[in-house]
Amino acid sequence: MALPTSLERAGFVRRTEVPKEGRLYATVEVQEDGGAFDALVVDERGRVYVELLGYRTVALPGQRTIE
Repeated sequence: MALPTSLERAGFVRRTEVPKEGRLYATVEVQEDGGAFDALVVDERGRVYVELLGYRTVALPGQRTIE
């Protein structure tokens, strides 16, 4: 858990056809520098709806680590 500090870019993809059924999924990848994340919201076919690039956070004090 962390608080957001910055975001390089956010975008929404306008679709002419929006599915009436199905699920949306978030995919998140760590950027190469390890300090930021890129996230996409996609449907079951992999079509992108929302894009968040360069999302950075500040770790909360006392944060637990999973070992």
